[in-house]
Amino acid sequence: MKNCKGMLRHGNRLFHLYLVLNVVGVLGACGGGDAPLDAETRATIDSTAAAQIGQARLLLDSLCAHTEQTQMAHLVDSMKQVRTREIAEQLRSIQK
Repeated sequence: MKNCKGMLRHGNRLFHLYLVLNVVGVLGACGGGDAPLDAETRATIDSTAAAQIGQARLLLDSLCAHTEQTQMAHLVDSMKQVRTREIAEQLRSIQK
């Protein structure tokens, strides 16, 4: 689960960067790029960003939970097989 949290944080950083770049691009394309944003526009941008971040967080959480449920058994089995092989090799080397 720690890996999922790390991926989530990394995903959030990428999403924030993407969102900021899109907002800057849209604002730059609006013509009056030198005009400061008024409070209502800033509030609209903030609320839109917060809503999109919330949606992305829910999606990433569900994807992370689903991945953990579907792949955890396979990963544990793989680690068990590797460790069993290592133990068998060690036992063979000791018996010689």
